[in-house]
Amino acid sequence: MIEPRIILQSDHGIDFDQLSDQAVEVVHRLNSAGFSGELVGGCVRDLLLGKQPKDFDVATSATPEQVKNLFERAIIIGRRFRLVEVRIAREIVQVATYRTAPGYSARYGRQRNFSSKGKILKDNNFGDIEQDAFRRDLTINSLFLNPSDMAIFDYSGGFEDIQAGIIRVIGNPTDRYQEDPVRILRTIRFAAAFDFEIDFKSAEPIPSLSRLLVDVSNSRLAEEIKKLFFSGNAVSVFGLLNEFGVFTDLFPCYSRVHGYSMDETTLQWLTGLFQEMDARIQNAEPLSLSYTLAAILWLPYSRALQRESTRRNGKNFDSTRLANDIVNLQNRSTYISKVNKQQIFEIWRLQRKMQQLKLGTRSIVGNSRFRAAVRLLEHRTKFDEVSRKASSGWIKIRDNQSVTGKRHTRRRRRPRPTVRT
Repeated sequence: MIEPRIILQSDHGIDFDQLSDQAVEVVHRLNSAGFSGELVGGCVRDLLLGKQPKDFDVATSATPEQVKNLFERAIIIGRRFRLVEVRIAREIVQVATYRTAPGYSARYGRQRNFSSKGKILKDNNFGDIEQDAFRRDLTINSLFLNPSDMAIFDYSGGFEDIQAGIIRVIGNPTDRYQEDPVRILRTIRFAAAFDFEIDFKSAEPIPSLSRLLVDVSNSRLAEEIKKLFFSGNAVSVFGLLNEFGVFTDLFPCYSRVHGYSMDETTLQWLTGLFQEMDARIQNAEPLSLSYTLAAILWLPYSRALQRESTRRNGKNFDSTRLANDIVNLQNRSTYISKVNKQQIFEIWRLQRKMQQLKLGTRSIVGNSRFRAAVRLLEHRTKFDEVSRKASSGWIKIRDNQSVTGKRHTRRRRRPRPTVRT
């Protein structure tokens, strides 16, 4: 048994008043029932970094069923990883039972918990606090805080890594990435978020193992995309994704396999796009997934249009099919809902309309995707895809809408009365 390093409050400096009252109440009730319980993971990490956590998670020796029986408003969620959501007042506290790393089953062998490629299929093997610490992904996410005496329990060296600004995978990084390839994205995301350096042993396997992301469900990767690029650190995230060759695993239309190369124009386009996104986050302006994907995928789409136009000597061709090909290819990697697909197509369609139709055309200005389309048009102007003369009028209309707060909306045509005969 490994004894943890115990960091006293006088050494870590976290104040009790910084903790969530509801999370503290959950821990207190678990302790009163004879179970151990601590605040764990991201909330402890953020407090040590001087940030206010978005939520507080609890780890405990109680099973999900035992936790549920202690609280009136509690539900068990998850399949691969079962935990309990406890609602106190307006806050939801997630409570997870201590777990040990998935291992062999006496009856079914390794295949019960792992795929043939080493990916974890089930992660509900309960254990003790030490085992729970070492099954977590990164050392900085493996710290436990006891609210009763404000002591931190550190089994993996996470406290020192936070002080040194290091992202380190717990255990053998190759094995841990194979167990769950999303850990590659988490390693990159936290390095970008905190401006930390990725430990050499943790960084080395990433380029050769990022291809395993293809085995992760597209819905799960879609959620990771939001975490990566909607965090206010999109430029840093993109830099690391591109450095390790992971970006093309998430956005396959940029890969050489599909005839694309990450040239200087592409790097500038994407970097500029992510700079705009970071600025919007800092200014508390909204970001939509449909616009983000429309802008990221625009270059492959526009170049596909150019290739098709050249091949057909400028004659008419089916641009809708090309748009579908690009979006469907992306959907294999990251799930795109039908609504988001339609919004992406509409943003792209409006690019052509704004260059063809009269300035201020009601069908364009009244379109729900007008503002997003103008934003993409504005970005394209910076790269000489569109002349400033062609885009400035639409930009001015968009900006005037922001000042007046009024937006044009399409008039709905009244249905013609049915003539009975």
